[in-house]
Amino acid sequence: MTILTISSAELTDLPEIIHLENSVWNEQQRCSPDNLLQRLNNFQEGFLIGRNNNKVVASFYAIRRMHRPGEPMNWLLDSGNGTGSTHDQNGDSLFSISITVSSSAPKGSYREMMKAWRNLAIQQKVYLIYAGSRVPGLSQFNGHEEDYLLKVKSGEFFDHTLSKAKCCGFCIGNLIPDYFHDPDSLNYGVEIFQFTNNLL
Repeated sequence: MTILTISSAELTDLPEIIHLENSVWNEQQRCSPDNLLQRLNNFQEGFLIGRNNNKVVASFYAIRRMHRPGEPMNWLLDSGNGTGSTHDQNGDSLFSISITVSSSAPKGSYREMMKAWRNLAIQQKVYLIYAGSRVPGLSQFNGHEEDYLLKVKSGEFFDHTLSKAKCCGFCIGNLIPDYFHDPDSLNYGVEIFQFTNNLL
């Protein structure tokens, strides 16, 4: 059974996307209406929405970039402050800037949006998909950040975001200090990636 109808975002979808952003993220983390519009203008093909019962309950945005796993990453610089202004039409990889899923979305919606990202990568003929994942459990961990990552990788700990990416088949890379503003992750990201030849 299809739980989401996934399509490219259109200008007419912006009011619903803005509502979704405001309902999921706090004021410091949400994407502004201005930046959402810039995403459409910079790389509309990378802007996807998921509908359930004709309501937008999920969104995803990625741009093309040149990248190799393990290279330095910084969300603010690499994403153009979330606008996608750093999109490179000749980029060999698809960099996920954001994925947003409503708490009211049906179970499995996150996995469906990740699958849509992989399908987009195949359509775009890139060799890699990658992102800096949140690690929201890190702020509750009493110990070294690297130890937390090892426990998540081994399956000993379940991290609400990173473990879901692992379950979706992503390789888990290294911790990225000062990746973005995210107090729950202590401003760390973790590189996740998948080669598209493994998706075919």
